[in-house]
Amino acid sequence: MASYTTIRKITSDLHKSLKQTFDDAEISFNQVAHWVQFFVNKFQALKIEAIDSGLYLSIYTDIPVLTATADTNPNIVAGRKYIVLPSAIHDFNSDGGIKYISYTDFDDSCQPSFAGVRFTRTSPTKAKRLYFNPYETPKPNNPYYYRIRNYVYLLGIEDVGIRYLEAGLYTTFDPFSETSLDIALYLDEGLLADVYKNVFELGRFVMLIPSDVINEGADSTNPQVTPKQRVVSVNPQETYQGGEQEE
Repeated sequence: MASYTTIRKITSDLHKSLKQTFDDAEISFNQVAHWVQFFVNKFQALKIEAIDSGLYLSIYTDIPVLTATADTNPNIVAGRKYIVLPSAIHDFNSDGGIKYISYTDFDDSCQPSFAGVRFTRTSPTKAKRLYFNPYETPKPNNPYYYRIRNYVYLLGIEDVGIRYLEAGLYTTFDPFSETSLDIALYLDEGLLADVYKNVFELGRFVMLIPSDVINEGADSTNPQVTPKQRVVSVNPQETYQGGEQEE
C-alpha cells in the first residue's frame, strides 16, 4: 500500500531524530533534505525497473511543440521541431524515463490524446535508416522522437500543425529545488522505511567522523610562528639554520 507524504515531512522527522541523537552536532535541514531526495530517487528507480506500475508515472499535457529558428550550440538546430522535458526524469536505459509521447489522432478527435498517435523512440545515429524503409519512414501517423539532454526532437510531424503533445514521464525529485519539498510523494511502506533507514545511517556516519580529520579549508597554524628552513651551503663548512650561520 502506498502512503502519501512529502519530502519536507520526511526531512523534518529525520532532522529532528539526528539532532536528538547528536545534540551538539551542526547539521542543516537542507543537508538532510538533499539526502532524502537522493534516496527517494534511488529507490523509486529500483522500484520502477522491478515492477510495471503507474504509481510513479506523471502525465503532462499541453507540452508546447517548438521549432528552432536558428542554430544555438549546443543541441538547438534550426528548423527542427522539439519539446522541452517539463521535469527531470529517471535516466533509464533506452530513455525509459519517457513512458510515452502522443498527440490526438486527427481522424478520431474524440479519443484521449494518450490513446492517439504514439511516438516511437529512435536516436540520431539510428534515424537515418528509417528513411530508406517505406514502412518505417517518419510521418504524421508514424512519428519518432530522440532525446538530447532535456530536449526531445520530433520526426515525422514537420509538415503538420501540431501545437501540443502529451507525455507520460517517470520523474525525479530535484534536490536543489525548494518547490519539490512539498510535492506529493507516494511511497509504499517498504520503500519509505528504506529511505528513513539509509538517511539516518548516512547522517550517523557523518556525525561520527572525528573533527580533526575533516578538512575545513582553513589554516589552523599559528601565523606568528615562522617555520625554520635548513639551508645547506655549497661550501661544506657552512651550514645555515633559520637564516643564522653555524660556525
